[in-house]
Amino acid sequence: MNRPLATTVLVVIALVLAVATGGAGTAAAADKVELKLRLDEGQTYMLNMTVKQAITQTLMEQEQTINQTMAFGIALKTTKVDADGAMTIEVKYDSIFFEQDGPMGPTSYDSTDPPDEIPMQAKGFAALVGRGFTMKITPTAKVLELEGIDKMLDEILEFMELPEGPMLDQMKEGLKQQFGDEALKQQMQQMFATYPGKPVGVGDSWTAEANLTGMMPMVLKNTYKVTAIADGVVTLDGESTVEPIKDAEPVKMGPMTMKIEMSGSQKGTMQIGEKSGLPLKASIDQDLAGTITMTPPGSDEAMSIPMTIKGTITLEGKMADEAKPADDNAKEDAE
Repeated sequence: MNRPLATTVLVVIALVLAVATGGAGTAAAADKVELKLRLDEGQTYMLNMTVKQAITQTLMEQEQTINQTMAFGIALKTTKVDADGAMTIEVKYDSIFFEQDGPMGPTSYDSTDPPDEIPMQAKGFAALVGRGFTMKITPTAKVLELEGIDKMLDEILEFMELPEGPMLDQMKEGLKQQFGDEALKQQMQQMFATYPGKPVGVGDSWTAEANLTGMMPMVLKNTYKVTAIADGVVTLDGESTVEPIKDAEPVKMGPMTMKIEMSGSQKGTMQIGEKSGLPLKASIDQDLAGTITMTPPGSDEAMSIPMTIKGTITLEGKMADEAKPADDNAKEDAE
């Protein structure tokens, strides 16, 4: 697998698996709380996500290891709250930090201090900066509508400066298949869809399952347990199993097809703002293994690439006036 393709696949994996959670006033340890999204019109919430991974893949009987750090600063601005509590939120990629070291040498990109020439491996990241879409979501984290996805994808492809022709057309179709409305609805819901649907207190636990389509079809089976409620913060322990959707159709990546099947586990702790239902902090350890099966253009013979991923995902969320750019967080982590 070439490095730009590997990077595209892995960042999608990271984004899909970065499960943030949500949940009103301050409660004593014995009280039960109702976990919901409660956002005020005009508020901007900054979610900083840092993903550090060691990826090992075997290509043509040669084992390769890639170490990388990706950091995303994502702004979520609530522009409208309906009478029933449904929220319209503008989602924008505010900053990106990317660092990778592997068999082909080091690569880095920092959106706050971009180089004169953006490395090919980082172009997909650079294309995200300043772009976004709008979603409408209920207090129970059901995504009702998405707007602006096609426009964002068109702008990303234009930024990539791919030559006109059949390959570009196929790439557009592939992107819209992988990141179309339904796939993104599922991914955005998974960011918040750990609400138990009833009041919970310390010691209570619940499960949540989600089927995700798109580039990496998977079933996430999550178990959560409340370990503390204090000072307006709900603390959870979480464990997840990841399984592939075996009968999922391959996706198109330009002129070739690809199928990703990964399984494994992730485990971590999360702190949730009791009033807003938004994640304040989270740390999640990943341990995944599986294969990427690709069929090159003009060939009926598929290529299977074994891959393992061991990594840590950290999240930090704050209102905009308190937020710290993701790039700064990643730099501090790397030092």
